[in-house]
Amino acid sequence: MNIQLLKDVSDYIELFYEEFSEEEVRIEDFIVECCQSGPVHISGSRPVHISESRIPDVEIETKTFAQTLFGYIDDRGMTDGQAANRSGVDRRVMSKIRTNPNYTPTKKTIFSLAVGIRLTEEETEELLMKAGYAFTNTSKFDLIVRYFIENSNYDIWELNEVLNYYGEEPVCC
Repeated sequence: MNIQLLKDVSDYIELFYEEFSEEEVRIEDFIVECCQSGPVHISGSRPVHISESRIPDVEIETKTFAQTLFGYIDDRGMTDGQAANRSGVDRRVMSKIRTNPNYTPTKKTIFSLAVGIRLTEEETEELLMKAGYAFTNTSKFDLIVRYFIENSNYDIWELNEVLNYYGEEPVCC
């Protein structure tokens, strides 16, 4: 195993890892509290009630998770089978994503696909968001995957070795 890689990943985790404690306020609680507390105050503006806010009539193109994923696969000139093989994802999962618009794979599967397809950090974040997930600094698993993607290291076997070293499950295989 590459000792320098382990040191770099360890430094990365040390820099970004945030242990979750019960005393911390969760973002969902904050949002609910803000919405229930009345007017929203934005620095330098008059108070605005949530019911007063108006979203302009703008047509926004929204792609589904599957459309986004297969768009990235197509952009890279890959077939679904090639993407599945490089990601270590079962072809049946790829078929399920393509044929069932309501199917959402696990976060771990999305990470496998991101590494196999060689997505950038921004592309990975978009793909995660489309499935209702996000990178988190409270998960060593997420930080390790993010480190690999940020550093354009798409060696899925090396990623799995590092995950194993930290007691995490592999992304695939």
